[in-house]
Amino acid sequence: MRNMYGTAGAFLAIGLLGMSWTGGAVLAGAEANLTGTWKMSIPELKRNPTVQLVQEGTKLSGTYRGPMGNFPLTGAIDGENRVKFTVDFRSAASRLPRRIDPEQALAQFTGSVKGNVMQGTAQVPQIEPGRTTEWTAAR
Repeated sequence: MRNMYGTAGAFLAIGLLGMSWTGGAVLAGAEANLTGTWKMSIPELKRNPTVQLVQEGTKLSGTYRGPMGNFPLTGAIDGENRVKFTVDFRSAASRLPRRIDPEQALAQFTGSVKGNVMQGTAQVPQIEPGRTTEWTAAR
């Protein structure tokens, strides 16, 4: 009598065995947990702010703490561990080194997460519009 499970059964068995080795978690595309304190570096601006993040599902919120004060942060992380968040500097727009319209005082950070390290690029009000700068963060 022929084996009714065949190749499909063998692949299923291998897959279940693999899941048991990872505690049942699916590792590919698993979201990181970003909640906590991150020490950030923005070399071009010679800034080393601290970012306090709270993650609820894919949503991020928190506080950016830098030399000009504390500012609200909102954003998200996707299933591929890509992160995107905005820091709202509008309350300090008049104190920025380069005079800008308060409505344009939003910094956009995008990047990726690997373990306890994030890195990417940002558009920040302190540099010319449309240009990006690199950033890293670690906890």
